[in-house]
Amino acid sequence: MDNVLLYFSLKYNGNWDKIFEALENKEKIDFKDLKDVKNRIKCNFITLLSPIYPVSLKNSYKPPFVLFYVGNINMLLDNNHFLSLYLSNDHEELSKKSVDCTLLEAIKNDYTIVVSNDNENLKNYFVDQLEKNNKVIITINDNIYDFFLNHNIDYSDNFVNTLFISTHYNRAEKTSECEYSFNDLQSNLSNYAIFINCIQTKQFINIFNYLVNEGKEVLSIPETEYSNALNAKFIKFGENILKSLQ
Repeated sequence: MDNVLLYFSLKYNGNWDKIFEALENKEKIDFKDLKDVKNRIKCNFITLLSPIYPVSLKNSYKPPFVLFYVGNINMLLDNNHFLSLYLSNDHEELSKKSVDCTLLEAIKNDYTIVVSNDNENLKNYFVDQLEKNNKVIITINDNIYDFFLNHNIDYSDNFVNTLFISTHYNRAEKTSECEYSFNDLQSNLSNYAIFINCIQTKQFINIFNYLVNEGKEVLSIPETEYSNALNAKFIKFGENILKSLQ
């Protein structure tokens, strides 16, 4: 059955409705195509049927039938300690202090950081420091094939503290702009979320409301409150961020 889900996921580019329709209608698959389907991808995959598939994701609206991944898939087993980071692309230097402080506390309290490739600052921060300190899940709100191609990352790297994951392997074109504006994979995976210096744009408001409605624990760091307080007050605040989530 895993091969069937993989076949339809590739055929319909991860489109949930089309995959569901194909399954419901018992769409026929050539035996050779089904047998060889794993050879069409360079990365690994798990399906909705896998025991490793996260419960939080399985309980979400239209859970993806297939997750394509590179890295340590066993990181999904500790899904009670997933912390999403959301970061404004403005005030990069100020925000870095908040990120560094949060990451330090994440290590101390054994949290796995979840980020999206949508945010250039966070994506570059972690891609440039793969396997350094934190356990990190990078959710790819696009397709995993192009992501690895564009960032020159080797599929065969034996990552221990890193997991790249996506609901799409490859597709020729983006069907709509709004499809890429909200990374629900990141949001649905996480139990907790921290918004760092996020201005009140429609994007962040929508994500914030979605997380709250889904019963996630959400915190926000208004960076400007700490910009003139130097490190003492900021670090004291940061030391309690993740501890308060336990």
